[in-house]
Amino acid sequence: MRILVTGATGYVGSRLITALLTDGHDIVAAARNPARLKRFGWYNDVTGVALDAGDQASVKNAFTAAGPIDVVCYLVHGIGQPGFRDADNEAAANVAAAAKDAGVERIVYLGGFAPDSDALSEHLASRAEVGEALRIDGGPEVVWLGAPMIIGSGSTSFEIPRYVGDRFVLIPMPAWVDNPMDPISVHDVLYNLLAAADADRVPAVASDQLLRNHVPDPPGGLTTIDDAIAAALSSRRPRPVNALADPHHFADTDPVWAGGDALRIRRVTRAVRTGLDMLIDLTPRRRPA
Repeated sequence: MRILVTGATGYVGSRLITALLTDGHDIVAAARNPARLKRFGWYNDVTGVALDAGDQASVKNAFTAAGPIDVVCYLVHGIGQPGFRDADNEAAANVAAAAKDAGVERIVYLGGFAPDSDALSEHLASRAEVGEALRIDGGPEVVWLGAPMIIGSGSTSFEIPRYVGDRFVLIPMPAWVDNPMDPISVHDVLYNLLAAADADRVPAVASDQLLRNHVPDPPGGLTTIDDAIAAALSSRRPRPVNALADPHHFADTDPVWAGGDALRIRRVTRAVRTGLDMLIDLTPRRRPA
């Protein structure tokens, strides 16, 4: 299939493009600044387009430049920015309308996991609203997947507790953190996104059923939380995202702050040791008479 990936430079988007290329799909990578795509190891294997989801004209131009598209993988969010909730809704509506005009068959949306509750945070409420904004009359069918916490080096939802764990030996737990959730390995996120893009594997029907009722678990089963954390923590040196031995590992395009304090200390230690070695090599040595 020919698949357009929005949010291509993000954590999930960059790894998803690697997985889609491995599966033999034709990929259009969309980013607000296409020059940023050059940083990724798969750059020469994709078609890059400029797409600012908040700008209606930019979205239309992107679909025109991309040519025929079968599936859009929607991974855009503006969380943390002022007014992100309204901006995210507008962005989703723009992409849905342009996808409809372009004859796109399906939109696969990865959002947060929104529990059945009236007391949602602004973040979770926004993720749910985006899912609804992507559904328009006569538009592409929408497959909406939710992931509460993605485990893998470079994932913001994993890096935050990693930093907390690095800095505190004992962590008091206030009552508000007592909310159950199901973390998921980035490997399993990618597996399910690939399945959701394939209409032969996942019919898009209005349903509250779990994806596992439609898609079998990956060979060997889902990744356990312990195994996912161990894989994420085992990564030491970043590599190009298309050359990772495991998607849990660091990519050289992940945020510079990824890896927690322990990794940063190791990097500083290596740099200091290298500097000392160089200084010793440059120090004049007195030859014996």
